[in-house]
Amino acid sequence: MNIVELKVQEITAAALCAALYAVAKAATAFIPTPWGVGQFAPGVVVPVFFTILFGPLVGALGGGIGVFIGDLYLSTFGLTNPFLSLIAGVPANFLGFYLLGWLMHRWGSWRLFLWASLLGLFIGNLIAATVVVFYISTFLGAYWPLDVQLATTIGFTLFWITTMLPFVLAIVPALVKAVSKSRLSSLTSGSWLKWSVASSSTMVKDSVVIAAIFGVITLILVLTPLGDLLFATVKMPLNTFLIKSLTAVTAITTLIFGPLVALFAKP
Repeated sequence: MNIVELKVQEITAAALCAALYAVAKAATAFIPTPWGVGQFAPGVVVPVFFTILFGPLVGALGGGIGVFIGDLYLSTFGLTNPFLSLIAGVPANFLGFYLLGWLMHRWGSWRLFLWASLLGLFIGNLIAATVVVFYISTFLGAYWPLDVQLATTIGFTLFWITTMLPFVLAIVPALVKAVSKSRLSSLTSGSWLKWSVASSSTMVKDSVVIAAIFGVITLILVLTPLGDLLFATVKMPLNTFLIKSLTAVTAITTLIFGPLVALFAKP
């Protein structure tokens, strides 16, 4: 495959990724965040999937463009703000998915999938949360003090990670496995087919570590005043306990699906 064909392939893949991501985002837009800004976004599995198959730039472009197209459509129903999407969603998706893809393709190892997914989602959501909280506090008249802004930023970041990572771990490896068994694998970059596969015991250990991290976060959120501080600005206080519990759900999901990555990643 020559350079021209590769570029056409990447452009086509990025465009398809953007379209599918926009549709996936719109499909779950009826579930807002507890703060009333932003939505539940399991559709991140789309750019993560394309990042694995075609490389970091394809996933980053598809994610960045797709989130803006989706928000542009949703803005016609008053569900989101295109300007906020442009300054928060676009850079957050681009950088988060690029980082995830760069780590995976740089080292070519499926063992990194758990950690690269967690790091990519953390960085992307932290960027989005920081801009969103600044926007709410500055332009929507909230006028939150700095400590409240910082706490809400962490709250936003945790909420988005815990509503995205379980879907990524449960769905993406299975999709990649399905593609590897089909003729569609010849349409991708192909490098992911040669990645090293960690043993099941190694994936279990990594899953336990990540699950333990979320388990500790759950205890902090439920048992200490910090949990109340992080979610003090939500519009629906009665749901605060359920929001805190999402970290526990993420821990359990990681324990279940993390070790399966070794199975799905086998050639």
